[in-house]
Amino acid sequence: MNMLRIMIIEDERDHFELMEQAIKKEFPDAVVDLCEKADLCLKRLEESGRDLIIADYLLTGMTGLELFEELKRRKIDIPVIVVTGHGNENIAVKAMKLGAFDYVAKSGDFFELIPELIRKALRERELEAKMRQVEEEKKRLQAQLQQAQKMEAIATLAGGVAHQFNNALNPITGHTDLLEMKFPDDKRILEHVEPMKASAHRMARLTDQLLAYARGGRYEPQAVSLNDFIEETLPVIRHTIKPATRVETDLSTDILKIEADLTQMRMVLSAVLANADEAMESEGRIRITTRHKDVGEEFVKHHPGLKPGSYVCLMVEDDGKGMDEETRRRIFEPFFTTRFMGRGLGMAAVYGIVKSHDGWIWVDSELGKGTAVRIYLPAICPPVPGDGRRVASARARRPGLPSLQAEKEEREVEERKPELVKGTGTILVIEDEEPLIKLNRMVLERSGYRVLEARTGKEAIDLARAFDGDIDLAILDIVLPDMNGKEVFRLIKEVRPDLKVLVCSGYDIYGPAEEIINAGAQGFIQKPYDLVAFSEKVKKVLDGR
Repeated sequence: MNMLRIMIIEDERDHFELMEQAIKKEFPDAVVDLCEKADLCLKRLEESGRDLIIADYLLTGMTGLELFEELKRRKIDIPVIVVTGHGNENIAVKAMKLGAFDYVAKSGDFFELIPELIRKALRERELEAKMRQVEEEKKRLQAQLQQAQKMEAIATLAGGVAHQFNNALNPITGHTDLLEMKFPDDKRILEHVEPMKASAHRMARLTDQLLAYARGGRYEPQAVSLNDFIEETLPVIRHTIKPATRVETDLSTDILKIEADLTQMRMVLSAVLANADEAMESEGRIRITTRHKDVGEEFVKHHPGLKPGSYVCLMVEDDGKGMDEETRRRIFEPFFTTRFMGRGLGMAAVYGIVKSHDGWIWVDSELGKGTAVRIYLPAICPPVPGDGRRVASARARRPGLPSLQAEKEEREVEERKPELVKGTGTILVIEDEEPLIKLNRMVLERSGYRVLEARTGKEAIDLARAFDGDIDLAILDIVLPDMNGKEVFRLIKEVRPDLKVLVCSGYDIYGPAEEIINAGAQGFIQKPYDLVAFSEKVKKVLDGR
């Protein structure tokens, strides 16, 4: 306990000495000082404060109640016990209304009561301090919860926009592919097709960023040394940073590996460095630091969503313009920009990617002094001796899912020869978007298949039940007008248990698509897809590969 400091405001010295003796008897280490004039007391209290005030009601210059009012006006928040030589109920009521802790008359065993009054006042003050602390913590947690809910709502919106965008984009990419196939040697047509394809793929990358923010991006996690990743990636992205900007690294040698998707982590590093670079008008410095961090329960209390454990911390600091509090709070919102931060989705995608890696990100910034971005990513803990297992990999690879490397390659179509993979059989296309139904029919019939169409879940199930013949494959969109893809999958498998299913969606594989894959579907392809990749995927699923 800290040394107890008590000021006695009293103009009768013998009363002060008696009170001091009573206090020292119970609190021998207490510092008790006398103040006889009200104006002097106020000055001392403003300069150094006290733990408790014992004030006589009748003072030279003002009454004890007037002194108390002046304390409140000056916002000096110290418990006050008002004492007087004559008990007066009206004075007691006024004192308590003004917020005095207690009122007591100097009579009988008054001096013996002083220590107990002090204990009571200190207990109440401690309780009030704890209650204020709890209330402040409650407000802080509520603010964090509201911010998390806001970010989650925006993420849901971003995912929905990306899904609709991908659905609309698919016919564009598909028909440009068909034009290439139909007129492979016609330069007059190809010179128009190529810019359209380039723009379409740029739009597709934008939806990748939206899905990354919505935590539905494409992931191929692997054990990665963050230091090696930084050293290998920096030379590749250095050209995107102004030549006058110095980039320094301080990479700790004792950090563990993390489980991460390299493509997504490049997006993270590029976006954070780009924002740091843009924050500096001319010359400046960016410092990249890595450290090992053990996160405990106390740290987690102030960072909801983070779990106790071992982490690798990536910190990127700049000495640029910095941000005000409003900008700092909104930096992860999609398309939120400032005069010097125009990346739009960059930091929003960073937020989603870090969250998808079970990590945590926050930003400290001060106007005119720069910004620090801290990213915590779960470390892969070493095996326990004699155990043969990893102790705790904070992000385990999702079970039951096919490799996403093929899905990654589907976007890399620039060097692909536009030639559909042929096959035979009957395919049921379950899709409600008319342009996509038409595109799928054209591509599949060109590839050698017979095509059946269903625009709703009910129509698909009825057709599967009524069709007199084999259906070799169903291409199932996740979002349909009457029911979700998971329900359609369950019902159609009841009708045709051996039916192979290829899941197709503008969303990514994680979420509803993952559930259908785990329930037994044979494959997944994300819109917008390259037609050659689409025909390859169909053939692989049919062949059982």
